[in-house]
Amino acid sequence: MKTRIFLFLTLGAFLAGCRNSATAPKRVRLNVEMSVSAGNRAALLENLLLLAEASRAEPGCIGYEIYENSRDSSRILIFETWRDAASLEAHQQTEHFRLRAPRNRELSETSVLSRFEF
Repeated sequence: MKTRIFLFLTLGAFLAGCRNSATAPKRVRLNVEMSVSAGNRAALLENLLLLAEASRAEPGCIGYEIYENSRDSSRILIFETWRDAASLEAHQQTEHFRLRAPRNRELSETSVLSRFEF
């Protein structure tokens, strides 16, 4: 009997943590791969870090990570995770985004963005 109660409670806790994919808004993940020249690298990283710091404070931001390639200093990866599309859209209207995103494009040589919903 104790085993059945435990299994029932465990299953209930598991299901409570699952989102109903039919009704819940989908999370949004942006993966950005950038290349940068050595002369612009420091300025780009500084701009990215300032943008990341402000973005992480937004209510819809789940994660905002910046990675430097340890073997190729010209490559930078950014992973952003947003609660839903509305949170991402609100982020793109913020002052810090409007100020820093164009500067990131100026400083990078290439930028490839991939968007995923889950």
